[in-house]
Amino acid sequence: MVGGVSAVEEVVFRDLWKSKALSKALAFSWKLILDLIPTKVNLEKRRLLAIDDSKMCIFCSNCEETSVHLFLHCHVISQVWWEVMNWLQVNFITPPNLIIHFNCWSSIVGYLACGDLDYMEVAK
Repeated sequence: MVGGVSAVEEVVFRDLWKSKALSKALAFSWKLILDLIPTKVNLEKRRLLAIDDSKMCIFCSNCEETSVHLFLHCHVISQVWWEVMNWLQVNFITPPNLIIHFNCWSSIVGYLACGDLDYMEVAK
């Protein structure tokens, strides 16, 4: 880890900014990885959520709405990911955080395995 950034984070951010995706998608991805998107938990931290407003996930109402929950662990959103992976014919285990998730996605796009992370197996 150099300067508070792990080797995996360095790879993810390098690959992200080298991507040919639209700049809006790249900016959103960068904000998502850094947990800067306006989830209910982040809005509360910034004092933009009313005290009596719920911080619970808008989709499942079971957990607080964080970036990781909203994009990876919400059981409602997991169904969407399952359908996408099924369509892509990819076996996928939801990773514990967004850095590993982005690292795995860049591996899918390049038809590479996730290496030492063992979170993804590309189906043949």
